[in-house]
Amino acid sequence: MSQPIYTGTEAFQEDPGTIWTRSPKQVSCPILLSNPRSSRKLIRTVADRKPVIWFVDDERANREWFVNQHGRYFCILTFSSRKHFDNALDIKLPIHAAVTDIFFPANELRTDSDANNLLSIYEKLKQSAVKDLPTLWQSEKDKWILDGFSIARRLVGLKRPIPVFLFSRKAVLLLSLAEFLGEPPAVRNTYWLIEKVDPTEDVNISRKAADMQRDRIASVLDSRTPIWIKFLSTFKIQIGWPPGATLDLKELLNVT
Repeated sequence: MSQPIYTGTEAFQEDPGTIWTRSPKQVSCPILLSNPRSSRKLIRTVADRKPVIWFVDDERANREWFVNQHGRYFCILTFSSRKHFDNALDIKLPIHAAVTDIFFPANELRTDSDANNLLSIYEKLKQSAVKDLPTLWQSEKDKWILDGFSIARRLVGLKRPIPVFLFSRKAVLLLSLAEFLGEPPAVRNTYWLIEKVDPTEDVNISRKAADMQRDRIASVLDSRTPIWIKFLSTFKIQIGWPPGATLDLKELLNVT
């Protein structure tokens, strides 16, 4: 079953921060930015030891697609802009990794006409020959800001850098090398999810893309788990009561 098709300003519905999970029932809760302590507690409760993934994308359909594909495996926090992402990071909400689009609207979309004009780039990409793409980007670039790269830069600057997965269908087609994220520290901390698909794609294509994405995210998170935690989490210790009961150190260490 494909995702709904949104047009106009409905396609860019604002999301200041929503918590999602499916285990197996989907749960959505707004993040209470005014009460960081309650929000942190809520996220840990909803996550239930799943990795906490922040997904940042201006398009509503992309956020819904990501939640539908991955909500069973991750606790997902969605945001519609870098501003909302920054707010959540400032109050130190839990995060294991961020998945972010690169292109965001450069200007406020006040009317359906504004929104549809921005969305028209997808149809223009389909109709353009590869040799015409640089010309297309020059005519369109003032409408966009590359906030996904700014998110990557901020997360690499943390005391404990958070891995960032860049998520874009347009970047490889449109951006010049000079426009790509080029700082070595940020590049080392970022990974490309090149298998981003249109949310309306065939269900089998969507499922294949989602499986590849989860493999990539899980592999990176596993590689960043300290070796001593991996080693200890393989053990179970026997406890006194009830007879024969064991304690799983993986649960005790809260390894996700």
